[in-house]
Amino acid sequence: MIDINHKHSDFDTSFFSSKITLIYAPTTNKHQEQMMSLLQESESNAYYGILGRENNMIPFLSIQDNLLLGISKKDKQWFISELSRLLFQFKLQGLDLETTAMTLSKNEQLVLQMLRAIVLKQTIFIIDPIDSSEKTSQFLFNLMPILKRVAQLQEASLIISSHSSLVAESPYYDHCLLINNII
Repeated sequence: MIDINHKHSDFDTSFFSSKITLIYAPTTNKHQEQMMSLLQESESNAYYGILGRENNMIPFLSIQDNLLLGISKKDKQWFISELSRLLFQFKLQGLDLETTAMTLSKNEQLVLQMLRAIVLKQTIFIIDPIDSSEKTSQFLFNLMPILKRVAQLQEASLIISSHSSLVAESPYYDHCLLINNII
C-alpha cells in the first residue's frame, strides 16, 4: 500500500499501466475527488472511460440507445455484435436492451458501462461508484476477479476509487494508494 500524503507532481498514467490500482480513502472526503481530478487532468494519449459516477445512463432512453450514444451509424452493427458477445460471456444475454434504463440498478449500469468500455477498447478504466453502500462495496468486491481478467485480456489499466475496507481487502488489485492528505 502506497500512502499518499503530499503533493505528487510526478504522478502520471504510466504509474497505473496494465494494472488494477485501488485508490483507498478510508473516509468520504474531498481527497478522493482530488485524486480523481488529478487522474482526469493527467496528460495521456490513452483512451479512458470513467465508470460509475459521471456516465449514468439517461433514464428515459432504452438501454441500447444509452450504450450507442456517441457511436457512429457505420459502427452501430459492429458495436451491437460485440456487445452481444460480451453480454453472453457475462451471462447477461437475457437482458432486454429495449427496456428503459430506469429499470437498471446503479450496479447494473456500472457493468453495462464497463462492457461498453471493453467494446470501445478503452485502455484506462476509472471506476468511481457514486454509491458507497455496503451492497455496492460487496458488488465491487465480487466484481474484482472479473476486473482482473479484463485488465489482462484488454491490456488495460483499471483504477478503482473506494472508501470501503471490504474492497481494500480484495486480493485482486496490483497496488493500493492510501489517500490521507493530498495538498
